[in-house]
Order: sequence, then C-alpha cells, then structure tokens
Amino acid sequence: MKQQGSIAVVCLCAVLVGCGTVATPDDAGSTGGGTATTGGGTATGGGDATGGGTATGGGDATGGGTQQVPLRWTQRTPSLSPTPRFEHAMAFDATRGRLVLFGGRTTPGVLCGSASNETWEWDGTTWTLLAPTASPPGLNGHTMAYDSDRSRLVVIGGKTCSSSEQIWEYDGTTWSKRGDLAQPRVAHAMTYDAARRSTVVVGGGVSEFGNDFTEGTLLWNGNAWSYLSRFAPDAIGAAAMAFDAARSRTVLFGGRDANLTLLAFPQALGSAGWTTISSATPPARAWHVMAYDSSRRNIIVHGGRGAMGSSYVTIGDTWALEDSTWTNLTATAGALVRSSHAMAWDPVRERMVVFGGLDENGALLGDTWELAP
Repeated sequence: MKQQGSIAVVCLCAVLVGCGTVATPDDAGSTGGGTATTGGGTATGGGDATGGGTATGGGDATGGGTQQVPLRWTQRTPSLSPTPRFEHAMAFDATRGRLVLFGGRTTPGVLCGSASNETWEWDGTTWTLLAPTASPPGLNGHTMAYDSDRSRLVVIGGKTCSSSEQIWEYDGTTWSKRGDLAQPRVAHAMTYDAARRSTVVVGGGVSEFGNDFTEGTLLWNGNAWSYLSRFAPDAIGAAAMAFDAARSRTVLFGGRDANLTLLAFPQALGSAGWTTISSATPPARAWHVMAYDSSRRNIIVHGGRGAMGSSYVTIGDTWALEDSTWTNLTATAGALVRSSHAMAWDPVRERMVVFGGLDENGALLGDTWELAP
C-alpha cells in the first residue's frame, strides 16, 4: 500500500467528492455541516432511472416518488473507544444485536507487530472491549462478515508480520480457528451471501501491492471451500462488497488491478453469475467501504482513495446504489474524508456506523460516526 501520508489532498470539485472540510461533529444529531461538492449529482446506469421510485437518503431524486428525510453523518462521542487504527474489520452480530470490531493496524508505517487482536463491540452508545477465551493473532487487512445461517462472525485472511491464510469464527463468547485458505490473502473483498448460504471472497493476494492479485470467486460454507468461478471477476484488490438482500445479489465495487489502476465498474453476482449492473458510477476508488441498508433497501459506498493524475487522493463522498441507479448523498450527508476504515449497518438502530481509518494526511483516526436521518 502506498504511504498514505505522502499524498497531498486536493479537492476535485466535479469528480472526486468530499475532500476538504469534514462533517461537523454533533452527538445530539445536528447535520454534518461541512463544505461538500456534489460531484455530479445522481449517476444513473443500466435501466430506466426516470420512473417514479423513492429517492432514498437525501441525494438528488431521479423520479417523482416520495423523498425520504436526508441522511447525515453525525459524530458520536463515547467515553471509551478503541485506539485509533486502520485496516480493521467490523460487522453486525444479529444474534446479540451488537456491532463487532476486530483487529487493525495501530501504527502507520510499521508493517510488523502493530496489528491488534482486540475484539470490541458497539451497542449504539458505548464501546466495550471484550475478553474472549481465545482470539486470532493481531491482524490488519482482514475481512469480517456475519454468517446468518450459522450465527457466526467469520474473519478471513489479513496480515500479521506476513499475510495470513487462516479462517476464524466468533460465536459471541470465543474465537475458533476453522480452517485455511489455499494461500495467504490480504486486500480481498468479502461478504456473506444469504442466497448461497456462504461467505463470498473475491480478489486480494499474498501482498496488497497488486503483483499477485487473484481472480475468481471463492465460497466458504463453514466447513469447506469451493470455487464458484475460477476466472471472474478479474484479478483485483482493495475492492469492497455487500449483499443486496432486496435483490438477492452480491455487489462488488471499486478496487484496483494488478497495474495499480483504480476501478469503478460495479458487478453483481446473481443466479446467472457475475454481470455489470450500471454504466454511470461514482468515481473509481480503492480502500473504501460498502454495506447494505436494509431500511432503505440500497447499498451505501463511502470514502476511500481516488485518483488524481498518477497519485491517490483521500475522498469522503457517500453514494447509494438502488437497482442500477447511483445517487450522490454527499451534499446533504456532509463530507467524511478517510480511507482504510470500517463500516457496518446496524439494523436495530437503522444507521450506518463508521470507525477509524486514515485521514487525508495519513494520520490515524479513532472516531465513531453514524449515517442516519
């Protein structure tokens, strides 16, 4: 991964959204009122985006339906929080009604020995450091998803001092090692696909620098690995995925290829395999986050690293994907600039939760934000 602190932040007013002023912290629920450009309004792709649907979460409405209350980023200020970190992972444990955070690197530039093995949970008000009877080693660059069929959190891959091939599962009390990948993997994308009753893993490699990214789609059913496809999608890393429950499909967006070119085209994994689902998209990016909003039945994409010439720039825009239509929410949500952070949907409290990451100068973040009306 490029040294994050070496890249200057430049506002790309019509292309990359939200680099600059960050949303205003306010635990009482006021707007994230920073300065933000809209970066082109609503991106529509695929089908007809002019019909009378519902405009969700505050961007530009594309049709004549009912517009919901705009979503805004609001900072929470709990008395205790995890230490600042990046390349950590977070998912909602539906069995216990808590968001769970694991791992992350706590010292920028230190590649060995700075990864945490802490397990934290967020109940909407308080962060609590848990004390499971067993834990994975300290990891960063791993992925985590909730397996709703088996009521387990699944962690796959990541790095200690070298890349890991291990699979760990958390049952709310302890972590258990469940198996291994065929080879170590970092910078991969992962989500639980409820239609296939399996965890889907795409891309990544032994390193995060791109020369050994893998192609194909792997499935983990809790007991064994299988290939869904050996050749699709193409070899990528630092992408993000989420399962769209309303449409029974896994959606992949962004990342970079083996030539370090940033990618934008979204793909959907449905019953017929991988297909491209829209032509007009948010700007290309990597090290972003993505999660499904079950209340508004759309997928939220946030932040990451975008392209500016031959360099990367940290961005803070927020987009919603519904069917094949993208809506830019940044003008109302506020700009929240960061990359290599974690985001998960809390269905009990009906809000997205973001923790940590790296800011535009490569500094560690240890703050908690929520995206909600």
